[in-house]
Amino acid sequence: MAMALRSMLKHVLKRPEFRGIRTRKEYAALIQDIIETGQAKNVKGQSGVVAFWKNGVVVFWNKNDPNFGTAFPPKQGKAYWDNLD
Repeated sequence: MAMALRSMLKHVLKRPEFRGIRTRKEYAALIQDIIETGQAKNVKGQSGVVAFWKNGVVVFWNKNDPNFGTAFPPKQGKAYWDNLD
């Protein structure tokens, strides 16, 4: 998954936001699981951006971004997810 490397550098290596996630493969598997089994919604005002939510983690998938998006656990928790639309 293309987004895993850029996003991993920021959210896993620089800021250890994911306990138990240490490799690109583990991070990509987490993202894929959230996309496949989490809740999904289009992000208001962001053409082509879909957000996914599961277990306190949000994934943004942006087909127009060369990095395709990002994934992180928002500090605001579910309130962050609820305010996306």
